[in-house]
Amino acid sequence: MATGGKLVSNIARRDVLAGLAGTALLPAAAQAGSFPTLAGLLDVPVSPTLDPELRLTRIGIGSCFNQNRDGSLLDVALRSRPDLFLFMGDNVYGDTRSPDLNELIGAYAAALARPDYRRFRAAMPMVAVWDDHDFGLNDAGVTYAWKAATRPLFFDFWNVPADAPRRQGSGINDAFITGPKGARVQVILLDTRSFRDDWTPSPTRGQPGAESYVENPDPSRTILGEAQWQWLEAQLRQPADVRIIVTSYQLVADGHGYECWRLFPHERARFRALVSRTRANGIVLVSGDRHRAGIYRDATGVPYPLHELTSSSINMGWAGEHREEAGPNRIGPSYSANNVGLIRLDWERREIGLDILDAGDRVVLSQGIAMDALRI
Repeated sequence: MATGGKLVSNIARRDVLAGLAGTALLPAAAQAGSFPTLAGLLDVPVSPTLDPELRLTRIGIGSCFNQNRDGSLLDVALRSRPDLFLFMGDNVYGDTRSPDLNELIGAYAAALARPDYRRFRAAMPMVAVWDDHDFGLNDAGVTYAWKAATRPLFFDFWNVPADAPRRQGSGINDAFITGPKGARVQVILLDTRSFRDDWTPSPTRGQPGAESYVENPDPSRTILGEAQWQWLEAQLRQPADVRIIVTSYQLVADGHGYECWRLFPHERARFRALVSRTRANGIVLVSGDRHRAGIYRDATGVPYPLHELTSSSINMGWAGEHREEAGPNRIGPSYSANNVGLIRLDWERREIGLDILDAGDRVVLSQGIAMDALRI
C-alpha cells in the first residue's frame, strides 16, 4: 500500500521527540492555536479503501493497544479475516498533561515503528474512535485542557483527509453506510470523550458497583453533547439493515462502577428513547475500555433487545487471576485475558454472530442474534 511522509521506523521515542524542536509542535504554537500535527512527520500506513458494494460478512473489533506491549492479538485479528476493522479507543497509550503532547506524539510514533502494527494497518479497511488514553488522559472528558490539540493528531494518525467533514466541528464522531441494498451496514462512531461531563467520584471507592464512580441523576449531565445527539438522531433515521454503533465505553453493561453510560442514567434513557422514536432497526453496540470482554443484552425501554459486544484488551488484559464481576445484563461469563472481537453477518440465514477470540484463535465467548429480532 502507498504511504506518504517521512519514514519513522525502529526509532526510539526520544529520537522522535528530539526531531520536533523548532517545529509547530512547540507549546507556544499550540497555545497560539496552531496545533501539533503528525502530517509530514510520521509515515502512516494507508489502509485499503472499503468497497461500498461489498456485502460485509465479518467485522473485526478491538481496543486497548499499548504500543510497547506484545502484538500477537493483531495476528489473531488478521487470521479472523475481517472485511473491516473497528478500533474502539485506547488505540495507543499516550496520557499527557502538558501542551507539547510529547507523550501522545511519542506513543503514535512508537506504534508506527512496529512492523506488526504497520502490517495490520495496511491489511484491511479500518476506522477508529478514541477513548481516554488516546484522547489524552485517563478517564478524561470535556474538561481535559488539551483536547483541541489532541484531535488533529488523531485525524492525522488515522489518515482522515484534511477536507473530510469529520474534521469540522469539535468532536471526532463519524458515520457511513456501506454494502448493497438488502445488506446495508451503517457504522456509527460516537465520540464519548469530547463533550462528556465529569463523572461523580465514588465515596466508597473500591467497593463492588462503586469502584471509581457512582450514578449522577442530574439530567443536565451529558455524554454526547447536544450537537452530537442531534447528529445521532439524523444518522438513525437513515435506512440500513444492520447498524453497528461504536461507543468507547459500555452502554448496556451494568454491575460495575467504572466508566459507563449507567453513571448518567438520563443519557442512557435518552439513547433508548431515541431508538424508539427513530424506529431504527438492526442496532448492535460494540465497546472497549474495560480490560475484559463480554456480551450483554437488555430490553429495558427499547422496542427490541439491545446487544453489546465488549472487546478489551488487545494487549492490556489482566495478567493475574480472573475475578468475575456482577453482570445483570451479561450473557454468560466475562473474559479478562487479551482478546479481539468479531461480528459475523450471515445474510442468507439472517443471523448475526458475536464472538470473542483469545490469543490461540479460539472462540471463548459467542452469541447468535436473529436479524429479524432487531426490528420494530
